[in-house]
Amino acid sequence: MQKNWALSTNRDADRMAPSKHLDGMPFTICGWQFDPAARSVCKDQVTTRLSPRAMKLIELLSRHAGQVVRRETLLDEIWPNVVVSDESLTQAVSEVRRAFGSEGKRLIETISKSGYRLNAQATIVTSQQQSSPLTFSLRAYQICLEARQHMLRGGRDIVVNCESLTRKASEIAPEFAGARAEHSIALSYRWLYQRETSVAAEEAMSEAHAALQLQPDLPLAHTALAFAQAAAGQPNEAVCALETALQRDDRDAHTHFLGARMMFTLQNYEAAATFAERAAYLHPDDYWSLYFGARAAAAFDKSRSKTLSALCLQRVNSRLAADSTDARALNMKGPLLAALGKYDKAERAINAQSDRKTTLQIYDAVALATMGRCSEAADAIRSLVERGWSHKAWLAAEPSFWRFGSDRSFGNVLSLMPSR
Repeated sequence: MQKNWALSTNRDADRMAPSKHLDGMPFTICGWQFDPAARSVCKDQVTTRLSPRAMKLIELLSRHAGQVVRRETLLDEIWPNVVVSDESLTQAVSEVRRAFGSEGKRLIETISKSGYRLNAQATIVTSQQQSSPLTFSLRAYQICLEARQHMLRGGRDIVVNCESLTRKASEIAPEFAGARAEHSIALSYRWLYQRETSVAAEEAMSEAHAALQLQPDLPLAHTALAFAQAAAGQPNEAVCALETALQRDDRDAHTHFLGARMMFTLQNYEAAATFAERAAYLHPDDYWSLYFGARAAAAFDKSRSKTLSALCLQRVNSRLAADSTDARALNMKGPLLAALGKYDKAERAINAQSDRKTTLQIYDAVALATMGRCSEAADAIRSLVERGWSHKAWLAAEPSFWRFGSDRSFGNVLSLMPSR
């Protein structure tokens, strides 16, 4: 049965520490640029003036992004030494929500009988950063492209190697926003798949914010922030950041690809399938996105899933014709053939792999589960977990694993994973 997806209502695990004091500095929230001195908010060349109370409100909420700020606290801070009714605060909240347009109620959430919460992160933009010329490093850019190619091919230690490459790029050119964003994405992958890197999630978030500070309008920086927030279990903020990235560039294949991954783990399967198809359209040689689309569609439209699986298999075969050693393409054949009902060929594809001890073994688990061989699929997942694979949200979202039901062996595998 397809699972419904909704933004989280239990936010205790999503809370962030209070952000750096804004001190009247300009800041951005999901693409809206706030200037406290001018009491203005601007987006897409449309500027709106805010009242002093409304600007003070958004500054206070921004300092505690992701946390509930009690009504009493807001009243004391915005109207010090003045007795006002709750209606004054309600009006200020409404004014800020209007500035955010259709996103207002989602970004500024009312917490019943308590207060309000800003479901996004504020990024400070200094005057020096606003006036400084953008930095680009050809060498760092080249390294980032290499990292993407390595991730696409897959193989042993690929997550660690990609994180190492992007770290090198960001160290070569620390003022290059693109390198900092790529490093953030690699760190998010490391956090999802390597349990020993407990600081990777925090560092991924930090790198994404650094990229945004360097270049607030960079789509990839907003994409990196969305991916980091999704990995850290902050779905509301992640969706907001993804929307901002797509508003800035709706023709970037990588943003759609990461968006598909993110929506899949959030179990918004229709969005995941649509984003994956868009990524594959924008990048005609891309087969990885089509795989995500096929897996997502398996949750709600079996016919669409088979169509995408067949198209993906065509691209996989074309890739292997060009490079017969491509690890990801080789491993992907098993679940694709299984999805198309070609179980004998799927079995041969699994057995033909030269290395069964990489993160790509997740494809074997999907293929085995699709064929109804749940015990073997559980063994494959257990092998992954023992080597550090810890993306529990992915396992919960994968439709083929719903076959396990209450299977005890699968539950035992999940219990081995660390809590995030």
